[in-house]
Amino acid sequence: MSWIDKELKRRTQGTQPSKTPAGRPVATETEHIAALWRKLESANNALPPQLRLAADVDLAVLPAFDAPKFLVWFKALNGAGLGFTGDAIRYVWPERSERASHNFWIRWTPERGYRLAQRVVSPLTGPKIVERSFSDRRAEYMIQCMVVGRRITPRAVRRKRWWLF
Repeated sequence: MSWIDKELKRRTQGTQPSKTPAGRPVATETEHIAALWRKLESANNALPPQLRLAADVDLAVLPAFDAPKFLVWFKALNGAGLGFTGDAIRYVWPERSERASHNFWIRWTPERGYRLAQRVVSPLTGPKIVERSFSDRRAEYMIQCMVVGRRITPRAVRRKRWWLF
């Protein structure tokens, strides 16, 4: 088949729904977050039963803050939690901090990919939301931190650039 035949065939099929260059349908924000949550669940399910975090949907385990309803909630022994709302993932650390919150949200945007949002308080500007890139390859590390009782820092789960350490 020559390139002319291929081009004619492509133009006659121009009424098909839009697809990505790879030929796959475009995924929504919710699908990307659900895929990340499945990575977290599979990392948790790969653990031995003694170490596995219990998935809970009981509202009594949720921290006392005004937030959307969580569909699934992983709770560590020290009180840390990782929750899934359907369109975002929330990490909650039980200890309070005056400067930078230890809690953060993970969302997905079509323009920039996975984003981690954290509240930071500055003496000059007051509270603001700082957004950083998030590496979805750190799902297993997040579960490891939850199991051993360490805090997940935004720096440890952000996407690394080769020119930055």
